[in-house]
Amino acid sequence: MEVRWLKTLLCVWLSVCSSLRAHPIDKNHENVINLLEALNMSRPLKGVSKVQGEWPGTQAYKLRPRPRSPHLTLPEQYSHYLVSSLQGSLGIHLMARQGADSSGTLLSFSSSSSSSPLLQLYSSTRSKSLRLDHQAGLEGQGLASVLFPGGSPFSGGGWVRLALALEAGRVSLFVDCREAVVIQRDKEERVKLQLPPDLVITLASTQGDMESKFTVSKHTCTHIFTHMQVCTR
Repeated sequence: MEVRWLKTLLCVWLSVCSSLRAHPIDKNHENVINLLEALNMSRPLKGVSKVQGEWPGTQAYKLRPRPRSPHLTLPEQYSHYLVSSLQGSLGIHLMARQGADSSGTLLSFSSSSSSSPLLQLYSSTRSKSLRLDHQAGLEGQGLASVLFPGGSPFSGGGWVRLALALEAGRVSLFVDCREAVVIQRDKEERVKLQLPPDLVITLASTQGDMESKFTVSKHTCTHIFTHMQVCTR
């Protein structure tokens, strides 16, 4: 299956993202969940504050998770929707900015009955790395990792538009509509995309793992999001 569909979706999305205010499950774009809308980020949340986005008049959300603050976990109906709509590929796209000397999980999938994550995207401007951990093999043989070449695109300190396409045999990364970085996965490392009915989707941390929350130097903010969406195909 071609990965161009996600690049096309990303580039179209970038052209309208300054004014996009989608319903959490976007009826105009099949099988798309807007995570920030689903989390109702406009209401007061511990560790979350509203700031100006990339352009004047736009809004973003600054996350500075504290050790005792709750995980930003989507309501169950969105997890159920994602599980039921997944047909063989998964896309994640976001527009965000990460503070210097910070590290943590951007997005994670886990099961409420297991302490191990099913999938997590981790970024560090401290070590300048971007890593995807995912369940591998047809039988879920444990976690495999993809360390993307070129390091974390957030290390420059500016706004980044990023999209990730996951298929069983490959992982494709798009940054700001540039040419994709495609990582092929062999038989033992194939991405397992079968998600459990008790799926838990968490923004900016991994469920049950307080160490996965962003850690920063004293005067540095963590991550600022304007958009975070998940789509299936």
